[in-house]
Amino acid sequence: MGRVLSIAKDKLYDCLTVERKLRAMLQSTEENVSDLKKKSAFLTQLAAKTVPKPLHCLPLQLASDYFLLGYHSRGCKQEKLQDPSLFTWPSFPIMF
Repeated sequence: MGRVLSIAKDKLYDCLTVERKLRAMLQSTEENVSDLKKKSAFLTQLAAKTVPKPLHCLPLQLASDYFLLGYHSRGCKQEKLQDPSLFTWPSFPIMF
């Protein structure tokens, strides 16, 4: 702000005019932020209301099933996680 005011003084602008312009810019920016906050709150509520309840509760249900059925204590089997044959190049004959 000080730099802007010093530039304004160097260019012989009326300080009162510069102050009014800066205040107007600040006020319009604050109004824009306020409007965006209101829109954000509305869209958050809209998203919460439009997501179906079963889909909303799915992560919680999956997590509870994971622990209730004892999957965490069984451990992971490496062969179920990845298939090494997927990482090999196919042996197709190259035809030119």
